[in-house]
Amino acid sequence: MPENSEVLIGTQDGDHVLLRNWHYPSDDWTVADAELRCGPWQGVLKVWFYARELEMFADEVKTLYRELRGTATLHPVESYLKLTLTGNGRGGIAVEGYAQSDYVNDTKLYFQFSIDQTFLPRIADGLSHLPHKKPTILPSS
Repeated sequence: MPENSEVLIGTQDGDHVLLRNWHYPSDDWTVADAELRCGPWQGVLKVWFYARELEMFADEVKTLYRELRGTATLHPVESYLKLTLTGNGRGGIAVEGYAQSDYVNDTKLYFQFSIDQTFLPRIADGLSHLPHKKPTILPSS
């Protein structure tokens, strides 16, 4: 996927989480900028994803689209960003999560907004088109 590709959760002019500027510093890690906007709050931070975390989230988003109930959760090992999408069974999707810039001061922005099921295929497709790599397994000594 080109570095300029974007995954938008929400609406560009409204509440959203936008993942973009993808980088692959190693076979096991994917790095992106996460732009968050919710109500009057907005900001940008670097987020790190290990191995197949984005691919697994994409699979959960696809299942949520089919069933319209349940959750799709992105909770990376490096938890600068956590997202949970929860379906109400009628097409409404609650987006909840938090973002934090570092572990030193433990400052977090908690956010919540709503989308509908029509957003889910675009989210899943965007995540599915990212290069996915299996984690490197080091030989035991």
